[in-house]
Parts: sequence; C-alpha cells; structure tokens
Amino acid sequence: MFRVIRALINFVSVIIELLLACRLIFKFLVVNTGTPFVVWIYGITAPLVAPFAKILPDWKFSGYVIDFATLTAIVVR
Repeated sequence: MFRVIRALINFVSVIIELLLACRLIFKFLVVNTGTPFVVWIYGITAPLVAPFAKILPDWKFSGYVIDFATLTAIVVR
C-alpha cells in the first residue's frame, strides 16, 4: 500500500518538475505567450511560482530572460 502511495507522489512530483522546467525554458526563450499550450503551462504553474514572483525579479539579457521565481520553485519543490 505504501509503495503505491510513494509511487504516486513521485509521479506527481516529476510531472510538476517537468511543467516548471517547461515554464523556465519558455520564459528563457521568450516564446509567444499567445500560443494555447504556453498559456496552459503558464496557467498551471502560476500557483507554484506565485509565492516567489514578487520577491525575485526576472533577469533580462541579450533577448533572453532568466526567471528566478521558477528556478526557486524548482529548488524548493
């Protein structure tokens, strides 16, 4: 029973990590935010990044963006 619960928790954890990684890559590459898939990823991950969004600003350089709030959410997870 506990193996099943542990496997389910690990599976959900990996899915959350993948979604946050997608958000990080999309923000870094400054993709089109009008695309439905990107809107969905940003919408799903917004509650996970929200606690860090006002504390840690984005860092922009040479047309790329590093989203420190998403990086922090990945590390804290």
